[in-house]
Amino acid sequence: NLIKMRLRPAVRLKWLESALQASKNTKDTEAEMCHLLNAGLEHGEQGSYAQSIEYFQQTLELAKQLNKRDDEGVIFRHIGIAYSAMGDIARSLEFHQKELDLAVSRGDKENEGKALASMGNVHKRAGNFPQAIEFFQRWLAIAQGTADQRTEGQALKILADTTMEIADEMDSVLDLYLKSLRVFQALKDRHSEAVVFKGLGFAHLKMSNY
Repeated sequence: NLIKMRLRPAVRLKWLESALQASKNTKDTEAEMCHLLNAGLEHGEQGSYAQSIEYFQQTLELAKQLNKRDDEGVIFRHIGIAYSAMGDIARSLEFHQKELDLAVSRGDKENEGKALASMGNVHKRAGNFPQAIEFFQRWLAIAQGTADQRTEGQALKILADTTMEIADEMDSVLDLYLKSLRVFQALKDRHSEAVVFKGLGFAHLKMSNY
């Protein structure tokens, strides 16, 4: 991370390409997959989403060859995020659905929740708030079912944010924020508390409670 912070983006990409070529020369497939993934992430950070997806697709092929199912799910997620950043909602949802199907097939509740959250975020970004709320509610149910308090607090908070976009009355929004706040207070997570208080402030502002 320190090296990444000190190097310019173009230099980081050149370094990654050199490492990628070296891994190919030595037929180190796992290292090649790692470098391809990092190159995809780097292009994504620079806003070169089409190139990012190309690297992720190559990473995906190697993950399949090596039967690395966990990595496949992560790559599906990154491809979905890249398509969402490009504004291609249909393709984004397609890859997050693959991420979700893989997690469900493996009984992987943590990554099932992450996939549902990703799909909710895609719908929220597109302004499809009712659909987003459905996915966030499913994400919340998994967090509660697995006693993952931190994720539960996050899901409650984003549900409140999203519900506020379409709510005619704010009681349900305030209830969600307060539930989220109680979770983070129990965890003594002061930063997340502050974020929820900010949401509560916006909710009261919308209600003209100055």
